[in-house]
Amino acid sequence: MHHHHQGDSQQCPEEMSFDAKLPNLSKKEQFLDSCDEEEDSQKTVGTVVKVADDEDESVFVVVSALLNLARYKENQCFREVKEFLLKVCLEKNVASSDLELMFEKKAQDVGLLVSQRVMNLPPLYDGLFDEVSWATEDEPTEELRSSFRFKSYLLLTKIYKLKNPKQRKRRHGEEDDEETIFLKPEDELFLELSSWSFTFPMRSQLVTSQEVNEELSELMGLVMAVEVIKIPVFRQMLNSLIDE
Repeated sequence: MHHHHQGDSQQCPEEMSFDAKLPNLSKKEQFLDSCDEEEDSQKTVGTVVKVADDEDESVFVVVSALLNLARYKENQCFREVKEFLLKVCLEKNVASSDLELMFEKKAQDVGLLVSQRVMNLPPLYDGLFDEVSWATEDEPTEELRSSFRFKSYLLLTKIYKLKNPKQRKRRHGEEDDEETIFLKPEDELFLELSSWSFTFPMRSQLVTSQEVNEELSELMGLVMAVEVIKIPVFRQMLNSLIDE
């Protein structure tokens, strides 16, 4: 597991669209999409953007969904995500105790943040985090209000890792920035502020772009833990990134 410090920022390729409707997704790749469906069916904090009107149906993209881990722990989608992530942790020999704590003892304090924003859509995190703070005051019951008083966020996202990074000597424990291509610039900020993180391979032919050479890079899932106290810093960093 990597523990992160301030790192250099880098230029990121444009955000890539992700088509959740394509067939032949393995179970692993479907878990983000099933969470999206779950978010649609629950009235909860999240942002949905209407992208296009089709004659048959409106096309919606769930930009971000925030769900309390304790409140949804019996939900099938969440059980699958939890089992899958813990299994990946064990396979990679990364300390899974932090992750287990988030799913078990600390679940009440953890918000699962899944973001699938589409190309060229500006990040909507300011609105999302404002909604969270309003929900702690405006929800009708104390139980609901407290379910939004998060202490940390568990983030699931996708990145590319270069398969043959430039050979150079690295200091012990140093992450090579050049190895990672962030699909969403904000993920780099989250990673910089995260208390721990790990990646796992995702087999997928869904994302194509001139920016990313499929043969040289591999699509990875990225899991990060970010404490709520880091969010104001994240928002500042994100806004200065957008203003550049």
